[in-house]
Amino acid sequence: MQVLLERIHGFYLEAISRIPAPCLRSRHHRGLLKAGHCYGPFDTVTNIIVNTISYDTAFPHSKSLRWT
Repeated sequence: MQVLLERIHGFYLEAISRIPAPCLRSRHHRGLLKAGHCYGPFDTVTNIIVNTISYDTAFPHSKSLRWT
């Protein structure tokens, strides 16, 4: 079980490292937490990124809710 969790953790770290830091902090952090799932038609890391960005596109949040 621990090996599986470490592997999943590695996928998420790789996905986070591919999203530019300013975009992750200002826009995509919410999508990553709510919809950054690793399943889908692409490889694991790409699925996390695609699901994160598509969530933010489908459910945008106002500037007042953004973290600074």
